[in-house]
Amino acid sequence: VVAPLSGRSVVLSATYEARALGIKGPMPLSMAQRLVPDVIVMPPHREKYTAASAKVMAVFRDFTPLVEPISIDEAFLDVRGAIRLLGAPEKIAQDVRAAVFERTGLSCSVGIGATKFIAKLASQACKPNGLLVIEPERTLTFLHPLPIRALWGVGPQTAKVLERRGLHTVGDIAETPVRSLVSALGESVGNHLHDLAWGRDPRAVVPTRETKGMGREITFDDDISDVDALRRTLLAQSERVGAQLREGGFDARTIAIKLTAPDRTSVSRSR
Repeated sequence: VVAPLSGRSVVLSATYEARALGIKGPMPLSMAQRLVPDVIVMPPHREKYTAASAKVMAVFRDFTPLVEPISIDEAFLDVRGAIRLLGAPEKIAQDVRAAVFERTGLSCSVGIGATKFIAKLASQACKPNGLLVIEPERTLTFLHPLPIRALWGVGPQTAKVLERRGLHTVGDIAETPVRSLVSALGESVGNHLHDLAWGRDPRAVVPTRETKGMGREITFDDDISDVDALRRTLLAQSERVGAQLREGGFDARTIAIKLTAPDRTSVSRSR
């Protein structure tokens, strides 16, 4: 697992072998070590991850300019304009995977679908190091047996609401009248989930993503009640965020602070 080597750190990432043993992020490292006492813990190296990510994204842009990064290790690619030159989507995916491995030594999983949502699910289904094509005519056959948590926007609370109504699969949601979903979840969420359940996702691949926020956080090894020590920590964190903002040329509209207690309950305030 990857985690800072301190008493209260959390698991940032885990190998598939560790996940099979019940370890997952963001589980407290202490819990992971109780589950698997001989688990190997590697400290994170953000700079290395960022450098590798830049190389991988550069490979993607060799195939198409329409690349939308969604995290340090994941992106959407729209390859429709490259098919005539580079071949069918499956061949492009195979070439992308080969190029990533050749330049970085990293494996990657690729999902192909008619929409961003289906492509994302396909990539999750073929991990690790796989390739899965969901043809448009197979979309609903692939989608409907999946659990409701596969839908974007279904978290623990939304899942409870849906399960109380006897909805457990994506197909269940697809067959539920929209008005019933809207009644249970509100107009926006109800319509959104019904569209996804039928494979409808009109969003385009957007090469540039607007930065929504920047922040820093710290986990203390021991409980701290010393107000002066907390003020010093807050000042240091604020200076780091300010440096990030200046480096990116951003102004801030809202400032927020979150505090998490030892029992993992949180409180947040913003202005």
